[in-house]
Amino acid sequence: MLEPKGFYTKVSEVIDTQNHEISCSNIVEHPHGVILATGGLVQDLGCNFATILCGGQGYLGDHESVYSKCYYLTRSEDTTTFLTFDLYHGPRTAAASIVIDNGITLWVTGGMGQNFADILATSEYISVDPTPSAQKGPDLVFPLESHCMVRLNDEDHAMVIGGYSGIEMDVGYYGGIFGSEPESRTWIFNFNQWTEAPTLNFRRKNLACGVLLNETSGQKLVMVAGGIAQDAPNSTAVEYLWLDLVENEHDEWLIETEALCQPTVGASSVVTQDQLRLILIGGRSLFKAYPYHKSLCSCQMLDGKPACHLMHQELKNERVFSVAMLIPDELFDCA
Repeated sequence: MLEPKGFYTKVSEVIDTQNHEISCSNIVEHPHGVILATGGLVQDLGCNFATILCGGQGYLGDHESVYSKCYYLTRSEDTTTFLTFDLYHGPRTAAASIVIDNGITLWVTGGMGQNFADILATSEYISVDPTPSAQKGPDLVFPLESHCMVRLNDEDHAMVIGGYSGIEMDVGYYGGIFGSEPESRTWIFNFNQWTEAPTLNFRRKNLACGVLLNETSGQKLVMVAGGIAQDAPNSTAVEYLWLDLVENEHDEWLIETEALCQPTVGASSVVTQDQLRLILIGGRSLFKAYPYHKSLCSCQMLDGKPACHLMHQELKNERVFSVAMLIPDELFDCA
């Protein structure tokens, strides 16, 4: 199951990724409309699941603002509760995050502050035990926003991919940074230090990424999709990096051109529980006739190469810059 939260909307949707005929109820609204937030599904020490959504931007009164709160959604029998707490470093939007520490900590990195031109290098750890709170995390190598992040193994071994570093920047539409090129560099965090990893073939921002399994060989890889400008060559190219070669001097990102269902920027994404599929949810195209997507695009490895297709499932509402996460069935009533 997955739960996207959308484009300046409070309304959430729950979608069964295996059966498009399943519908779900008991879905709560978020306290306010938000885009460019980050979040994930975490557990407390009693193994109870909760969703956390942090930061992002929306309207407070008649002006756009960057949020400095995290919202922690818990369920107890028929009762739903939103608890709020402050981010450690204050307002943050267009950040990236992963869940670490065996599912009990959300690691939030980078993004932009209250001034949209203020790109952040800071990070923070979000946990719910003993009480919901945020603590200071390690800094990124340089300020970065609109990037993507994956956990490479069961430890806190992570990769940061793409995004904007904001060199020679101008503030642009939707809080994005234009005038500087998106990043193609990638970085690995391991043993409390950052190491530069292979460079992408294309500069990407507002991209989707995930760690997948090749079903035939059992090898792990990082897959990257979307986030390339519509007018750029190979805007539907999918890149992938075999993880067993990351520390090899000959490692590189491989490309499958025209693999993605459609040119997409700002899609949210999830990796299915079996780690075989990366699903892109919504997003936008720069085609004027179809600016936003309701579709879900599923990508996996077939015959050793990425292959993507549109799913039967669709969003009820067009969404871009939303948050999606896999959630257990018991959090909602689905049939």
